Amino acid sequence: MEAIKLTPVFDGLNNPVTILNHIEELIAKSETTPHAEILHQLIEQFEPLDFELLAFPQALKLREQLGQLENKLTNPDGSINTDQEFDIERERAEVLEYNKCFGNKNELTEQFKDVRKLSTQIEKPVLHLSLRLAPGESLTK
Repeated sequence: MEAIKLTPVFDGLNNPVTILNHIEELIAKSETTPHAEILHQLIEQFEPLDFELLAFPQALKLREQLGQLENKLTNPDGSINTDQEFDIERERAEVLEYNKCFGNKNELTEQFKDVRKLSTQIEKPVLHLSLRLAPGESLTK
């Protein structure tokens, strides 16, 4: 199905005759467009948004670095790279982002897994959280 570019025109909607004419056109129309098709056409007109990238522009660079590390970790035949030179490089992995945890529990889990791939020394990634309240503030449930 080819997407139809929708260009609504709202001129004259304050005129009751215009509205009545449009209603008559709709009644005379023999075929109706299913709501699902209308929604599909609208969705096709929007570019996908990467909300993570919008919130954290450095995410693109981190994704590229992760891809490079994954390429180094995997041999062409799909096996794990066990070169000592690569192990030394993995041991020197550094924390790239430490204060940008966000999302629901599944998204946080994925972020922890990505960080774990940066170092062989990380066995169980965990979140350490420190909270400092302003004077006079208190926590509630």
